[in-house]
Amino acid sequence: MLMHQAKEEQAEEKRRGLLKQLRDLEAELEDERKQRANALSQRKKLEADLKDMEQQLEMHDKIKEDALKQLKKLQVGNL
Repeated sequence: MLMHQAKEEQAEEKRRGLLKQLRDLEAELEDERKQRANALSQRKKLEADLKDMEQQLEMHDKIKEDALKQLKKLQVGNL
């Protein structure tokens, strides 16, 4: 009878150990999911920031081109 009880206790201990491992792995997986979601969110923000900067650069280039055209007209008119 003692041997049977010892085996049951051993099996129960092993089951508890496996359950703890499972909970630890689930927590690790959830943490990785959160990190991935955060990384994707940051990536989208950076992509939006980059697009905004590219648009600003295009606008500044157009303003510069227009200013150069006006300067050339003024220089030709003064000659």
